[in-house]
Amino acid sequence: MKITPIAIAVALLGSTAHAQDTYAGVSFDFGVADNDNSQTVATLLGGATYDLGMMTLGGEVEYGASAVLGGDYDTARLRLLGGYDFGTLTALASIGGTSFSGDAGDFTGFNFGLGVQTQISNALDLRGEVIRDVMGDDVELVTSPTDDNRSYHISSQKISKVLGFVPSHTIKDAIVDMKQALESGLLPNSLTDDKYFNIKRMQSEKLA
Repeated sequence: MKITPIAIAVALLGSTAHAQDTYAGVSFDFGVADNDNSQTVATLLGGATYDLGMMTLGGEVEYGASAVLGGDYDTARLRLLGGYDFGTLTALASIGGTSFSGDAGDFTGFNFGLGVQTQISNALDLRGEVIRDVMGDDVELVTSPTDDNRSYHISSQKISKVLGFVPSHTIKDAIVDMKQALESGLLPNSLTDDKYFNIKRMQSEKLA
């Protein structure tokens, strides 16, 4: 499974003004993944930056958990940040590693982002970022040539027009769910057990 959410993060940072600066802060992230599932995460973060004149370089660690009642996932990031001072605004670019834990499983990957930061008082900065997290493996769909002329193509337009039913999940979602079930051991002996084969099951029950 590949999860590639884009997160919009707004952070409030408290720090001290020195050439080598340490800081801590809070952030609220709103993210949308490839499967259009949205996530709202409250994040605690801390880091250190080193002043190089017009540029800054630093590292940051973050831990976030669902900010929505009933949400069951958490995220962590370790990032390298670079900045360039334009006066009232500092432009930021980042890259690092990401881990995600939730109902879909545990995933690791990498992240990259762009943002801006501005000072709102002697001890507080406000930051806005767009961060891209890439985690997991792609599920590759392979079409093999065959001389089997049977077709299983269907259309659900009539169901939509007559009953007003529109599915909320795609075939890709079903494939990803099946992959997760196989990897989690929820379908034991799936290549040998008769219950996963229509004809074999019917024969074992003496129905064919």
